[in-house]
Amino acid sequence: MQATGRLVGYLLLRNKPVDLDTMTRELGQAKSGLSVATRLLEAWTLVRRSTRPGSGRTGYEAVGDLQHLLLANNAHMRKFTETLSSGIPVAHGEARDRPASLAGLFSGFVEQTEALVADWEARRTTS
Repeated sequence: MQATGRLVGYLLLRNKPVDLDTMTRELGQAKSGLSVATRLLEAWTLVRRSTRPGSGRTGYEAVGDLQHLLLANNAHMRKFTETLSSGIPVAHGEARDRPASLAGLFSGFVEQTEALVADWEARRTTS
């Protein structure tokens, strides 16, 4: 996860897509680890893959900002919460309480994060 976090920061500071060879050289990390990190970030919709015309190289760039990261995280959290909640009806006793409690916690996290982003957007547009 450290490589993934470092890569997000690196890409957020770039103004154009960066290929894996450049990332490897500038970050001093293994190409294989950066490749795994870019695929993970693509799955989270935090990184976009692009190709340059006339070049066979694939470049990567950050998508959005912290707001995008929070909302993308919420989408994954919602899906996880739905999956977790779907198992509650088949559980009994304490086994039922644990996933229900966790689903409630994650739902609250999503709601609070959405409220935080909405408040931030409102303050940003009025400034």
